[in-house]
Amino acid sequence: MTERQTDRQHGLKRDRQAQRGRTQRTPGQRLGLRGETAAASFLERRGLRILARNYRWREGEIDIIAAEDPFRVCEAAGTIRFIEVKTRSSERYGTPGASVTFGKQAKIRRTALKWLQEQEHPVFGNLCFDVIEVCVLDGRARLRWLKDCFF
Repeated sequence: MTERQTDRQHGLKRDRQAQRGRTQRTPGQRLGLRGETAAASFLERRGLRILARNYRWREGEIDIIAAEDPFRVCEAAGTIRFIEVKTRSSERYGTPGASVTFGKQAKIRRTALKWLQEQEHPVFGNLCFDVIEVCVLDGRARLRWLKDCFF
């Protein structure tokens, strides 16, 4: 299989075109990217290490994969958090986290399992599934971290 075919299968062609400026992001995509960037900075300021952003495979995507206590050596070797970031410009239609449906949660769980299978030395104590809600109002982002909100 050629590299081009592999890229198409994994949806990377669109990402590479966007990086080269061939496609323009919609306002919603730009808002989402801003929210994900704010969420990653928020997590890093709280001591988490970002392991992956926008991890994708055919079944789904995880916005952020982060580690707590990444260098802890004992029975529980730290916590891996799989984080869905939901960004909205208003709460007119409900909170951002309310849009993480049961179906979306199932996709995130399957995608997390795939990511874990790809790791060379998977030694993690706990696995957590979180949502970070980002509301961008008047040019400022307000974040709310919903820890362990689904299993």
